[in-house]
Amino acid sequence: MPVLTNFLSVQEISEKEATLGQKFVNELTGQRKAFKDLTRAFNLELSPYSGFGHELYEKEKGTLVKLFDTTNSIPEEFKASFFERSFEYMGFFDELSRYPITNLFQLKRIADALSFVILPIEYVNIDEIFKMYYMADKDDTEVTWFSHSHTILYYSRIRDAYYLFRQSIDSCVKENLIKPQNIYILAPLSFYDAWLEVKNEKVIPKYFSNKLFSLSTTLGIILPTQRNLYKMTNSNSQNIREMKETMEANFDMLKQSIEDCHSRIDWVEKTVNRIQNVVASQQVQLREMKLKQEKLETMLYCLLDPIIFALDADIDISKRDSNNAKARIGLCFGPEMPIDFFVENGLTTIFDKRFDQVTQIFHPQNIQLT
Repeated sequence: MPVLTNFLSVQEISEKEATLGQKFVNELTGQRKAFKDLTRAFNLELSPYSGFGHELYEKEKGTLVKLFDTTNSIPEEFKASFFERSFEYMGFFDELSRYPITNLFQLKRIADALSFVILPIEYVNIDEIFKMYYMADKDDTEVTWFSHSHTILYYSRIRDAYYLFRQSIDSCVKENLIKPQNIYILAPLSFYDAWLEVKNEKVIPKYFSNKLFSLSTTLGIILPTQRNLYKMTNSNSQNIREMKETMEANFDMLKQSIEDCHSRIDWVEKTVNRIQNVVASQQVQLREMKLKQEKLETMLYCLLDPIIFALDADIDISKRDSNNAKARIGLCFGPEMPIDFFVENGLTTIFDKRFDQVTQIFHPQNIQLT
């Protein structure tokens, strides 16, 4: 059974990029030869931290950055500087190259097929999403030690993988190895928290699938006004505090509307009905003799496979001309889903093994309908 990364392919280097990459390799080779000739001829010991040596260090680093940006890799012979040492930033190249690159169009294609959204991570309560994987059995149902331990272990794994990805991106941006980045998540609509968007100081583009066009249009009208009102709530006056409380209540209602909209998406309704039919046919004895649709939908949200990725911050994902932008995949998590689920929604499997290292599959022994 597949997960969402099984429907992505790694973006291969084009002929133009290969040619450009070779140009940078030739530049590095030339720089290295010139450095050796210079130090031998004048018996110099140059420091990469001062004077002429620092200029050479910056020149080499700049060429390596261009090479990595073009090919997403550094040849083995250039992983140590011509100063005969490996600088810390070179390790960042290795770290970042673990994360495969696809183009944004492929992620938008999945979003359109499944009525998903692509959101800045700032508009999502990501820690709460991770916790879903071990909170599922925290009610009064009886679980085994193994199943509960399994969910905690999985929660720790995906949380750590996410923060390692963020750390890698942040370190490379700080070292000017890559452009400033935005972190995004491809996920069900239910993951979106509009209140977090209002409170965020920066407006970051998002992408709603075609089937959610009307909701996207409505939010585009509402949110700018709400953001301005929120800025006013920094005042200490009682009236402003009351306004803030009203806004929070309004966004609780908006959140419920978003969840209702998600539950009305065709494939969600079908899947809920399917589960209910299976339960009915097997005459499962439900605790308190009822099966709440809300619990089923919560489980469905948990079963869907979000993808977290990074994109150059100057890319507007809402624009069609962004489709060819490079997206660096950091993490896909969740359990495998029946292939029929994806086929019915128009997706075709690719199974590119290069995504395996960023895919965390959950085997939900503890998820039960009772």
